[in-house]
Amino acid sequence: GPATPLQKDFARAAWLCAKGIMNAPFQQKDVVVNLMEAVPDDNHNTIGLAVFCAVCSAMMDVCLPKDSVCLGGVDLLGNLYFDGNNLDPFLTALEESNLSVLMGPAVLNELPLPPNRISSVRIMGSLRADILFFLAQQNAAQFPLNG
Repeated sequence: GPATPLQKDFARAAWLCAKGIMNAPFQQKDVVVNLMEAVPDDNHNTIGLAVFCAVCSAMMDVCLPKDSVCLGGVDLLGNLYFDGNNLDPFLTALEESNLSVLMGPAVLNELPLPPNRISSVRIMGSLRADILFFLAQQNAAQFPLNG
C-alpha cells in the first residue's frame, strides 16, 4: 500500500542525508526500493537505510549485492539506528528468501537471539550510513554475484 506520512518523512530524511554526504551531483533519477513486506504503520524506521543505499547506488551507478537487505533508520547526519529489540523475525524472513547479508546499524550484532538459534545471515553493521555503503560496495566487488 501507499507509504504513510511518517514513512515518507523517514525516506525524505534518508534522501537528504545521502544528498548531504555525497560529492556527486544530484540529477533526476528514479530510485526504486524493494520491500520484502509492507512497511508497518508505526513509528519504527525500518526503511531509512534502504532509501539511503538506493539513492547512493543510483547516483554513483553502483550495484549493491543482490543477496543483501538494508534494515534500520538513518538520521540527517548519517547515524544509523534500529528501533526494534528483536532481530529473529527479520533473520527468519531473510533465510526463507535465500538472502544472506543484512546491512544495518552496529547494534544489530548485539541483539540477543533465542537459545540455540544459528542464522546463515551475515550481519554487516556500522554506526554510520556512509561507512556501511562503502563496506557494501567493497563486499559487492569482492564477492560478485553471477547474473
